[in-house]
Amino acid sequence: MASGSHPSHPSSQPLAQLPRGFFVFRDADLCVVHKPAGMKVYRDSRDEPYGAVDWAEHELNQKLFPVHRLDRDTEGLLVIAKNSDAARRLQQGFRTREQHKTYLAWVWGSPPAKLTIETPLRKHKGSGMEPAWTRFARVKQIELPGTNSSSNPAATPTALLRLELRTGRFHQIRRHLSQSGWPIVGDREYGNRGLDSAYSTKRLELYATGIAFEHPRTGVLKKFECRPEGLHDLSGRLQRGLGKPPESTENS
Repeated sequence: MASGSHPSHPSSQPLAQLPRGFFVFRDADLCVVHKPAGMKVYRDSRDEPYGAVDWAEHELNQKLFPVHRLDRDTEGLLVIAKNSDAARRLQQGFRTREQHKTYLAWVWGSPPAKLTIETPLRKHKGSGMEPAWTRFARVKQIELPGTNSSSNPAATPTALLRLELRTGRFHQIRRHLSQSGWPIVGDREYGNRGLDSAYSTKRLELYATGIAFEHPRTGVLKKFECRPEGLHDLSGRLQRGLGKPPESTENS
């Protein structure tokens, strides 16, 4: 597809409404979008709903180039290049970790105030292990009231973490936190199914909230942040009808 041509979309797949606040930034070389949870970066077939790149291509009427990954169930910032040269420069930065990304995640349990996890992770494809580096700082610790079920009669601790990566392995944050004993709330693959079921979690509580990189044309450092709606109100989202409100034990 030539740059500047309108992407082809089948008439059997009409557009829904563009997600609110979708475009965070755009110029001649790139755009930064706020991808909702549940949306792929790029759809695999025309039978699937639009991915983030499909939405951006439709709105900007041109071919675009995703430069890094974001899990389907993760909400947050995604950088998309508008031309192949910008894509090449940005992808190189992500490969060499010159770009800086920050995440927020709600986890089950009571993690320490700060921790660096350097446990190697098994390769997603192929055999063997590969190094992985994740650092977090605890932002908030709260207690969710028990659900009065036999499996969860007592209050349940949960914490909000701010995370940084030095490597980008497959599901790195989710795997590192789960292996360390603090799985992400709502993680259907690596999480605590008992607690997720007891509190009727609706989504993966992982958010790509910050990104910084050098502009591929000017070299100027660009920084972007997003604040997902309801992020800090996990208690309100999880315990409606569960009894008394949670007691916050730490804030910053």
